[in-house]
Amino acid sequence: MMRGDIKWPPEGTRQQMVNEEEEQKKIAEGPKFRPKKVHKDYSNFFEQHKLNSSFPGYKAAPNTQYFRVGDSNTQCNGSNNSNAE
Repeated sequence: MMRGDIKWPPEGTRQQMVNEEEEQKKIAEGPKFRPKKVHKDYSNFFEQHKLNSSFPGYKAAPNTQYFRVGDSNTQCNGSNNSNAE
């Protein structure tokens, strides 16, 4: 320890720094228990904000849903294993 470390920071400030550090450690630990998850009912909101029947549902963007016909590696079962028979 160097000589200046004994004098600086002043004792009152040093104690305050130690206290603040302890508080920060307690905050970092988080809560001792998890709060209960509240299941909210949004059915009333969606009932009031219904979309009419002419509103289009989800449509995939063009040129994103395709497969190549005749590709020997394309399989119907979703497997990526090219050795499957």
